Amino acid sequence: MYVFAPIGLATLLALPACASFQGNLNYDSPSRRHPNLGINVPVVSLRSHKRAAVAFQPSQLNFTHGVASGDPYSDSVIIWTRVAPSLVSSDSNVTVQGTVPLYNHDTEPYIQADANPICVDWKLTQAAANSNISVASGRAYTTGDIDYTVKVEATGLRPFTAYNYQFNVCGSNNTSPVGLTKTAPAEDADVDELKFAVFSCSNYRKSPISLKFEERLLKGNASHWVHLGDYIYEGAARGERAHDPPRVLFSLFDYRTRHGQETRPTRRLTRAWQYRTDPDLQLLSRDFAWIATWDDHGELITDLTELTATDKHAEVANNGYRDGFSGLNNTEESFRNDGPSISVDQRKMNAVRAYFEWMPIRYVNLKRDQDSVWEWWGYTANRNRTLQHLYDNNIGNNVFLAGDSHQNWVSDLVWLGEKDYDDATGAGALGVEFAGTAVSSTGVRKPLNGTDADARARIDQSPVLQWQDGYYRGYFVMSVRRDRIETQFFGSPSVATRNAYDIPLANFTVLAGDNRLERPVAGGSVESGSLRGGEVEHTNLTLNTETGTWEFVSIDQMYIVVPRD
Repeated sequence: MYVFAPIGLATLLALPACASFQGNLNYDSPSRRHPNLGINVPVVSLRSHKRAAVAFQPSQLNFTHGVASGDPYSDSVIIWTRVAPSLVSSDSNVTVQGTVPLYNHDTEPYIQADANPICVDWKLTQAAANSNISVASGRAYTTGDIDYTVKVEATGLRPFTAYNYQFNVCGSNNTSPVGLTKTAPAEDADVDELKFAVFSCSNYRKSPISLKFEERLLKGNASHWVHLGDYIYEGAARGERAHDPPRVLFSLFDYRTRHGQETRPTRRLTRAWQYRTDPDLQLLSRDFAWIATWDDHGELITDLTELTATDKHAEVANNGYRDGFSGLNNTEESFRNDGPSISVDQRKMNAVRAYFEWMPIRYVNLKRDQDSVWEWWGYTANRNRTLQHLYDNNIGNNVFLAGDSHQNWVSDLVWLGEKDYDDATGAGALGVEFAGTAVSSTGVRKPLNGTDADARARIDQSPVLQWQDGYYRGYFVMSVRRDRIETQFFGSPSVATRNAYDIPLANFTVLAGDNRLERPVAGGSVESGSLRGGEVEHTNLTLNTETGTWEFVSIDQMYIVVPRD
């Protein structure tokens, strides 16, 4: 955040008790390289001197979207909430306008008089001890300038330790739900197991985010969630789960609203949630620390002109690149006709600001030469540089995680054409790649036998590809031990309804030092798709994660049918 000129001595003498905005990370710029995108705290402070300014009472406020945590380090973690008088997002654009230059960071004297900010206390306690004794605590303030969000870093924590956390409105018993988070292990720590749940591509209007994931992962003791991008979708919303706003996203208000506001009632739908108002997503956010990344088509924040050029239906817009998107580019004609007079760079800043406000993630510096890899064949030069570095330096035990394609892929990691490789044994590989399907976004609109045929064709075309499936929506869980990695893929028989059904699709093992999938791959059998050298058995044996019983489930409709954007 940055600071303007000091205010008068007479004003300072009249200020009430001290307040601090510095504890709330969302007042900072999303990019350390662009501090002018932070909030001008003195302007926020001076605005409260207006006679019409009246501070909110605790009874007027609600924790509207639950709590969340993420980006765990061994000694700290990010915790998040939103406390506001309503679900409606702020329409303020101050956070993406940056009207004055950086002055200094001595903000404390200039914000004490602000009667409008909402004051929130937070604390962490050790979960294992079931204790109320605080091990980390603090105070933060929020305003409509950052959509009433609160994001703080809790420090001084112990490695690989579970903590409960909670917020409350200062001086009141108005409290948030209690969250559960977990720090990362210390470097070179002797840890028996790390377990990650991995998913991506959550197009909420095409499917509920089902309770099955919460039930499965709580019982499976997964410690952290990994979300690989396409967390929100920017398209115009129609159909029975129509988003709000019902248009393609361009403004800061648009992106904020898509993250959090409830869908307006329709004749067919009395109430629908979206993203952070969805009850199951709130449970996942409350009970697990998230490790979130952008969609992997574009660079993260490297330069203002390259600010989050992400890919199709992603956190910014469809098919992004440096100078635009599939529906908007840096020309006057496009500026006037394709969007509501919002430029490409402005749209990127709007999306980035909303994403950083609403996600429990840190603000970091990124190198300009950071590469992004989607499907390998689309980024040949990037792939070759990465693989050459690994081979030349004899770096083994590599595991790549991927999403975005809305299909499941499991491969040995090989530099084909440059290094020898035996697809029967895996000899010559230097690692593996696990790519998960979408959790709710649509995929191939074919029956199961059609997607199996497509998978067989892909297996035949690529010698490194060992398993492929394009039918099921789902996620995978990766258990990391010193001697092996075991990865389990799960799918749903239907994402058209909110249900607790979970189908085990395939299991894979990678032994330490082998740098390949253990043979026979997946034990020689999978539920769907195509498996190199193995069998596909469509059992439809499904776990009801609420009751713990196994059933044979077959549902004809996989997706909610919605009009195309």
